[in-house]
Amino acid sequence: MFKNFLNLLTGEFAARALQALGMVILTRHLGKDGVGVYGLAAAIASYGQLCIMLGIDPIAIRGMHQKTIDARTATGRIFTLRLATAAILVLGAGIYALTGKYVGEVLLVLSLSYFPIALTPRWLLLAAGDVRPLAISGAVSQGIFLAVVVFAPHGAVIAAAGAALGESAGAAYCYWKARRHAGEMKLAWDGRFQRDLLREARPVAISLVMGTMMTNFDVLALAMLGRQDQIGLYVSAYRPLTFFAPLLAVLQNTILPQYAAAWPDYGRIRGNVRMLSWATFAAMTAAAAILFWQAPLVLRLLFGAPFLEGTPLLRVLVWTLIPQGVRCVLRQVLYAFRLERADSWNVQGAVVTNAVVDFALIPHFGALGCAYSTVLSETVYFVASWVALRRRVISKAVSS
Repeated sequence: MFKNFLNLLTGEFAARALQALGMVILTRHLGKDGVGVYGLAAAIASYGQLCIMLGIDPIAIRGMHQKTIDARTATGRIFTLRLATAAILVLGAGIYALTGKYVGEVLLVLSLSYFPIALTPRWLLLAAGDVRPLAISGAVSQGIFLAVVVFAPHGAVIAAAGAALGESAGAAYCYWKARRHAGEMKLAWDGRFQRDLLREARPVAISLVMGTMMTNFDVLALAMLGRQDQIGLYVSAYRPLTFFAPLLAVLQNTILPQYAAAWPDYGRIRGNVRMLSWATFAAMTAAAAILFWQAPLVLRLLFGAPFLEGTPLLRVLVWTLIPQGVRCVLRQVLYAFRLERADSWNVQGAVVTNAVVDFALIPHFGALGCAYSTVLSETVYFVASWVALRRRVISKAVSS
């Protein structure tokens, strides 16, 4: 597990570093207004990406380890289902682009990445423990995005094209490497299999979509409440936190297979869960304190002096790292022990909290209100996850 963690972590950090560098360069060229348009389009596109994923990955990984899914027959069927979803979403993006809005044009180009995303056998490689292709593909994808941002004519549409091209290259590499685990992975439509899979994955899909809203809804709320001029500032203030996303993503992807294999005996992983939770708490607390202290320096180095007015935003947002980090560990236990419905209710409660606080505070505080709502919603999510784990898993393990 530790080797897989290091491989994934290296790849994720490389990919995120390249992506962050690309966004810094793009921000400097486009300015706050231009990067605000790209950020809004990317926020909308991220929901489409989640719709393509359909919440299937955790269910498929769990199914392989609990012997309920055969990779050789399941992979092609999952591809087919996701491709159909991608086609519908691209059509919708095309219709929106016909309105003539520049955001629509950027969104349409970004939506082209849906097809390679649909054909990426990420879940298969994670379940098989073959994570190096995922690490390499992420770096290749973001490297192409960076190259386009640096060498191509500057513009949001061109940057979106670079993102789509990078996703295509990464997907092709992962598909080639995954053949050793599932053969040719031919496309196939199996209505019964896909209906059963979607039924099981529905709570996960809802959680993923709603969870994304805890960050992207802030951008949409600013737009809806007439604070479009602060979108670029908020996106830039939030950007430093994304450097920790690789660590948390790798942690979740690494522990889920092990936790799924332990089901239904929580005692096998009790010590690991406790250790990882406390270690994550300590690491995220230290990171938040450092970012709070050096917030002006971080924003100046990344985006330049014009973005120093985002310092109060960053100093509030950093405290989301602590509850976010710990609940990432707890969430994988819920998935492994077939409690995805409980997680779905947890994240819905957090999103409702986020939306209510956004609409209450944005008219008075602008983007700073979004920062407060993000911290509060992540705290609600963490507490709800802990309560669900204690009531539905830990208490049963103790009683047995």
